[in-house]
Amino acid sequence: MSTAEENVASTRVSRRLMAAGTALVVVAASRFGISPVPAAAKKKKDPCKRPVAGANLNSCNLSLRNLASVDLSGSSMYATFLSDDQGAGNPTRSYAAANLSGVNGRCAIGVAGNFQAANMASSSFINANFSAANLREVVATSSSWMGINLARADLRDADVTGVDLSGAVLNGANFTGATFASGKFYLTQASGVTFTDVNFSNAEITGSNFMGCEFTNANFTGAIFSNADLRQASLLGATYAEQDLLAGSILCNTVMSNGTVSNRDCTV
Repeated sequence: MSTAEENVASTRVSRRLMAAGTALVVVAASRFGISPVPAAAKKKKDPCKRPVAGANLNSCNLSLRNLASVDLSGSSMYATFLSDDQGAGNPTRSYAAANLSGVNGRCAIGVAGNFQAANMASSSFINANFSAANLREVVATSSSWMGINLARADLRDADVTGVDLSGAVLNGANFTGATFASGKFYLTQASGVTFTDVNFSNAEITGSNFMGCEFTNANFTGAIFSNADLRQASLLGATYAEQDLLAGSILCNTVMSNGTVSNRDCTV
């Protein structure tokens, strides 16, 4: 046998021995109820570094990422940092036109973030903080936003049909042109909010603070509007059933739909 032939034969024998050794390890591991450790175990991927739809993003810090137009639908975002919690408003922290539908974002932080035109339908952002955020033109129909902080947020032309904002803080926000049809406001804090041209048809609005709010040309057709604080608010041009709107509400320096000022409940 030549040297070359001897080398080939030796290589074949070595390979057979290695295969036999591996088989013995697997058999032994199986007999003793243990799993053999692969030579190169795959490193577990961090969902926070590459967020995708349906991912577990709880407590992730996504505040430095640009996730505009990204699909994160159905993800879990409990206490997730979506944007700068210091309110710096860095433009790279963007979720503009992103798909956040069906997201469970309880206690999430979206302060000063850019969510313009995002799809947030059927989302749950209970007790989340989106103060000073850009939420213009978002679609958040049938969502649960109880206790959310939207102070100074921009929700112009947003579609929040059927959203529950009970216990939410909306102070100083701008909802011009938004649709709140069939929404819920129970014990909501909304002083100094702009609700010009907003559609509140068939909404349930009870026991909320609307002191100093602007309701010019708002539509309250079919809405339950009672026990609200409407001091210094303006309802100029608004459409409402007076018996429903004024039931138990506080009127003082309140501009009514026809331009008259009501001081019915002012204290001396």
